Amino acid sequence: MLAALCLAAPSVAEVLEDDQSLPALYAVTGVEPGDELNIRLEPRSNADIIGRLPPQSAGIEVVGRKGNWLQINSVEASGWVAARFLEREAGAPQSGVLPERLACFGTEPFWSVVAAGTSMTYNTPDNPDGTPFSIRHVTRAMNSPSPHWIILGERQAQSMTAVVMPQACSDGMSDRMFGLATTIVIDSGDTATGLSGCCSIAPAAQN
Repeated sequence: MLAALCLAAPSVAEVLEDDQSLPALYAVTGVEPGDELNIRLEPRSNADIIGRLPPQSAGIEVVGRKGNWLQINSVEASGWVAARFLEREAGAPQSGVLPERLACFGTEPFWSVVAAGTSMTYNTPDNPDGTPFSIRHVTRAMNSPSPHWIILGERQAQSMTAVVMPQACSDGMSDRMFGLATTIVIDSGDTATGLSGCCSIAPAAQN
């Protein structure tokens, strides 16, 4: 069910209200070579370890903050890392400028839209090569205190509008959490398709 994609997650929602600059990309810092940074199930030092990050890890998408802990995704689960071992990478989402790569996706039916450079590509299981749309405009919602993108794309007789906003979002298929939710409308003239899902700014290898 599409409605299940953006489930409320109080701990993450509270975090996003406190720090509207998330999600953002971070790199591991202060971890010695040969050691690893633990990813824990909960934001406390004695919580179960669900994954580890090598000391050279970068492009880590942080979607939430709780005290001295930052929330990230590890494989199919959401976990927490001690904030002192992550350093924010240069650059931040801003009005009129998309991240280097923005990947949005949803289920039932499965679909994805990847925006990079001057185009965004719509993919479905029946069209794995995707349908490209040229990005015509990227703007920010008026009076929005946080990055809240409106992306307009077009191709021949079709248009695509994607509204992307900071909001706790679940893909409904895993235990991962995301910091961006989206609503997308594809207008083909006689028909229109509406989609809702989550988005990630993580590099391609981590989506």
